[in-house]
Amino acid sequence: MSESFQTQAIHAGYDPLVNGRIAAGVNDNLIRLSIGLEDVNDLIADLDQAIAAAY
Repeated sequence: MSESFQTQAIHAGYDPLVNGRIAAGVNDNLIRLSIGLEDVNDLIADLDQAIAAAY
């Protein structure tokens, strides 16, 4: 006769990316800005356009 045991997964609901982000103090109100070597006025214009489109 064989027995089987059912257990709940210990990692259920655990997201290492989210937990790592929270541990680092990065919340949902922050954005990541990655830019290249561009003219500062082009960057400002691009950001203005993106922010205006978002709101």
